Amino acid sequence: MLSQRVSSLPENIVTQQQVGDHAKIDKMSMSDLVATLTEKKLIKRSPHKKDKRAYSLCLTAKGHTQVLKAIPIIEGIDKVFFQKETTELVKLIENLQYLVE
Repeated sequence: MLSQRVSSLPENIVTQQQVGDHAKIDKMSMSDLVATLTEKKLIKRSPHKKDKRAYSLCLTAKGHTQVLKAIPIIEGIDKVFFQKETTELVKLIENLQYLVE
């Protein structure tokens, strides 16, 4: 999980490239996403201290608050969605596992 890897880094530094790779988002889409989140003041993007080609991302206080609000909502949706095992759900899980392998 990315959050576990991020927490072990000094000052929770994570690069835009790391997030894109983890989420399997192409560079252009990741750039657009970062621009949107920056514009909404949910993340801060700054030049990486050691790698001049990279950018560091971090949550703003507003972004952190939004994440904390989103977690119980997402967990509630997951609980409802995954509570009943259906043929379609099993197939979806198999397809998702195939994609991440």
